[in-house]
This record gives sequence, structure tokens and C-alpha cells, in this order.
Amino acid sequence: MPVGFVVNLKDIAREAGVSVSTVSRVMKGKGEIAPETRNRIMNISKQMGYHENRFSKAIRTGKTGLVGVIMGYMDPFFGQIARSIEQVLRQNDFLPITLSCNQEEAQGLFHRLVEQRVDGMILIPPYDTADNEFFRELSQCGIPIVTIDREIPADVSFVGTDDYLGGWMNAEYFYRLGHRNLGYYSGPPQASSAALRKKGFLEFCIAHADCRYIPFGTEWWYADTDECIRDFLIRNPETTCIGAFYDSYALQLDRLAKELGRRVPEDLAISGFGNLDYHTSQPPFLTTFDQNPRELGRSAVECLLRHMNDKTLAPEKIRIKPELVIRQSTEKNRRNILPI
Repeated sequence: MPVGFVVNLKDIAREAGVSVSTVSRVMKGKGEIAPETRNRIMNISKQMGYHENRFSKAIRTGKTGLVGVIMGYMDPFFGQIARSIEQVLRQNDFLPITLSCNQEEAQGLFHRLVEQRVDGMILIPPYDTADNEFFRELSQCGIPIVTIDREIPADVSFVGTDDYLGGWMNAEYFYRLGHRNLGYYSGPPQASSAALRKKGFLEFCIAHADCRYIPFGTEWWYADTDECIRDFLIRNPETTCIGAFYDSYALQLDRLAKELGRRVPEDLAISGFGNLDYHTSQPPFLTTFDQNPRELGRSAVECLLRHMNDKTLAPEKIRIKPELVIRQSTEKNRRNILPI
């Protein structure tokens, strides 16, 4: 075939010596066609390099096979979610349009995705107070929406980690190890995941009279300065364990504690959250909580498919339990995974 030539049904019909309607029925898998005719048409279409016209199909069916995926953050955790989403969408014959945006860009991207007639949308909201007005254009067009990680006050489906349970499990694990002065290195309260992990950790301590909760962290969007953490460790020597909002926070804490002569875990047990591989050159040592990002991505796609197939379904809230991964930062010579 010449360069730039796109094979259509007429070309196949001419080559096969049949009508265009016969070729069309074969491609759609409809109608009663003799097996030898069907096989001849399919072989000719493959030899000629025929590709289905998705735009024509979209006009007929009202479905484009496109799904908008907006991931404003691409650290290792969200990168694994994005890969899982793409894999499961492609397994179900959908093509993701993956974009990143901030709060100011979101509405413009929503409009472009509506113009592309996406069948659904999966996204991490650019801020935690996104409400029904934020999704108004998508909702008016009947586009199903699934949000990930951030639980927001909008009538849309949500798939994320059970962050409250994760915070509770973290404090409970330290308590079982015999710790009673439990520190917690907070994340930004504007992020629902950070607020819920802190709440779970705190409420476990409140529920146990012999347990003392020792909070620290300025709760900005990013981790505290080294100076702030050193100051906390020096002023609170009675703190024997600290749970951190995120693995990067915990690794920073470990580094500074060791600089001050605190042994980990003998003097200070440290745990993180995320189970992210920050140091590929050495074995992981940080006790943490695995959020199962691939499961989050798979569950988000399955949730979206349900709502695309039945747009009368009520929004779902799916919270996946994190898994405790025990390593040397809390117990020496322990690398197994123990459920709570």
C-alpha cells in the first residue's frame, strides 16, 4: 500500500469480491456469513493492514473507548497507581488519556476531555475541598467519575487507602511492642490522607489510658526542616517511637536521629507509610505500611467500569486496608509482613 493510504471497508470488499455490507457484518461480528467467506475477509483485512475506525464506531455506539486519567503527582506511589490504571484499562479495551494538572488548570482540561467525548474519568483531585461544583461540567455530561487517594465532599466515587485504620494500626503496633510514649510526625492537614492517619493514631492513644500521644510537625505541605526535627528529638528524649505520615518523612527522621546519637530501633523505633523504594542500592530497613497501589488502580478502574455500564448506581466509597511491613527500624532482624 502507498504511504498515507488508509484501508477502508470498500477496499476489502473490492479485494474479496463481496459487498461492503458483507464486510461490515463480518467486522461487527453480526449476521449469518458463510465461514469460508468470513475467513477470507478477515485474512484479506489483515493482509491489507485494516484498522477499525474508532470515530465511526463512537458515532454509532456513543462510546469512544477513551478514559481521562488526571494524576497531578507522579512520585513512586502515584506512578504505580497510574501504571495499574493503564494496564487494567487496556485489558478492558479502553485507552487512557493521562494528564497532569494543578487546581487552576483542572477546568480547562475537563472541558477538553468532554470535547474528546471520554467515557469516564479517574483522577486525583488537585485539592481536598473539591465539591460538586468542581465537577459540574463532567456531571452535566453524564461522565462517570472516580477519585483516588483524596476523599472529597463531592458526590463521586472514591477509591483509596483506609488511612484512619492505617494510623490506628501504626499506634497499635507500637503499643504491642511495649512503647507507651508514642510520637507522631504529621503531614499536611489539608490532605485527607494525612489528617485521617493522624486521627487514627491519636484516637488509639486516647483509647488507652497508659498511652501518651506526642505530636510534632509544623504540618506544612512538605516535611519539616532538619532543624525543627533535631529540636524535637532533643526536647523529647522520652519519646521511644515515632510514626511518620510518609516514608520520606520517616527516612529524614531516621537520618537525624542517628546524627544525634539515637540508635534505631534500640533508642527510637520509626515507622513510615507507603512502602516506597527510595534506596534501591541497599536492602530496605524501614517498617512501613504498604498501600497496595496496584490494587488501588485496579479497584478504581473496576469501579469506573461499573458506573459506565450503569449510570444509575450511587457513588461508591472503597477503602483498602494497608498492610504492615515490619523491618529493622522497629524490630531488629525482622523483615516479615504481619497483619493486625
